[in-house]
Amino acid sequence: MIYSLSHFWFWLFTIFVVGLTTSLLTKQAEKNGKISPWLIWCALAFCLGLLMALLNVLVGRGGVWLETGLASFACFMIGAGFGVLARGGSLREHRNWALGLAPCVLIWLAGNIFGLQRIEDGLKQTVGEAIKSAGGDPRNFEVDGRDILLPDSISADKELAATIAKIDGVRLVAGADREFGETRVEAPQSGQSEAGHPEKKSAHTDNKADAGWADAGKRDYGVSEQAPEAPRKTAEKKPHAEEGGAHRNADGLSKIVAGEAQSTKPPQSPMEKAKAAAAVLGRLPSKGPLDISTCQAALDATQALDKIEFRSGSASIHRAAAYVLDGLAALLQRCPDAEVEIAGHTDNVGDEEDNRALSQRRADRVMQYLVNEGVAARRLTAVGHGAQKPIASNADEAGRSENRRIEFILK
Repeated sequence: MIYSLSHFWFWLFTIFVVGLTTSLLTKQAEKNGKISPWLIWCALAFCLGLLMALLNVLVGRGGVWLETGLASFACFMIGAGFGVLARGGSLREHRNWALGLAPCVLIWLAGNIFGLQRIEDGLKQTVGEAIKSAGGDPRNFEVDGRDILLPDSISADKELAATIAKIDGVRLVAGADREFGETRVEAPQSGQSEAGHPEKKSAHTDNKADAGWADAGKRDYGVSEQAPEAPRKTAEKKPHAEEGGAHRNADGLSKIVAGEAQSTKPPQSPMEKAKAAAAVLGRLPSKGPLDISTCQAALDATQALDKIEFRSGSASIHRAAAYVLDGLAALLQRCPDAEVEIAGHTDNVGDEEDNRALSQRRADRVMQYLVNEGVAARRLTAVGHGAQKPIASNADEAGRSENRRIEFILK
C-alpha cells in the first residue's frame, strides 16, 4: 500500500486540505456521547474495506482503488480532526463534516484515473528489468494495478516469481495459462477475406495464430505501414543472391566452423546444422565490428537455430520471429558498411503473382522492423521472390512452412 500512496500523495494531500477546510467552516456539534449516523456507517465501511484489503479480496486495479479509497477517508478524517483542534473546538463538532465527503470522492476518482497508469508503468519497467536479467522475455507479463500476471512458463520458475514478488510495489504474483504482449498488427483491407490470401490457411489454424506481437514499450513492433524510409524494391536477380541454392546457409556455417571452405563437407542433418550454427555464434567476438563474411555466417547461423517463419497467407511478425529479428538487428549493426538484401519467400499455394506480392510484403515488414531497431534504412533492400526458390518440398505443411521464410544476403 505504501507504493500506491507514494504515487497518490498529491491527491491525498488535497483530500486532507478539504477535510481541514470542512472542519473549520462547520461547527455544529452532536449531543454529548452521540455520534452522527453518517460517521458510523463510514466507519463500518472503512473497517470492512480494510479487512478486504488485508485479505486481498479485490485483485488488479480494484485492489488499488480500494487501497486509495481507504487512504482517502483516513486523510479526510485526519484533516478534519486537525482543523477542529487547531481552532480550539471539539471533535463532537463533526455533524456536518459529511459535506466534505462529496468533493473528496471526486478527487479520489480523479486521482485513480490519472495516477493509476503511472503506478502500472513504473511496475512494468521494474518487473521487465527483473525478468530480462533472469534471461526471460521482458514483455511477456502483464501489470494489473499492482498485481503481476505471468505466463505459466515464467511463474513455474519459483525463484524468479519470488524475486518479482519482492519488488517494491508488487502486491500479488499470479500465473496464467497464456502468453502476454500480443496485439494485432495487421488487419485485412476492407472487403478482403481470409480466402483472398494467396496462401490458404490450413483448417486447424485458429484466429490467434495470425496475431502479431508488439513490445509494451514500443507499442508497435516496427510493423506500421509507414516506414522511415521507403523500401527499395527490385526484382533484379543478383549473382550473389543466386549462389548456393538451398544449401547456402549450410555452406556458410561449415566455412566458419572448419575454416577450410574447400575441404569441409556442409552439414546435412538438422542436428549437424544446429551444432555448426552454435559453433559459429560461439566463436563470434562479444563486441566490436564484424567483417561481411563473418556477419553473413552469423546471420545464417542465427536463422539456422531460429528461423523467421510466417503463418500461411500472413505477413505479420509473430513473437517468435520478433525474438530472432532482435538478434539479427544487433548483428547488422556490427557490420555497418554492408548492404543487406532482405529476400522474402512463400510456399507454392496460390497464384504466382499473388505469392510474389505476399513475399514482398513480408520482406517490407521485416525491413521496417529492422529500421525501427536502429538499422539504417539506406542499407536495406526488400525483395519478394514468391515461390520461385523453395528450400523444401511443398508437398506437405512442414515443407511449406520451411519455404515461408526470410533470407538476408550481405553485399
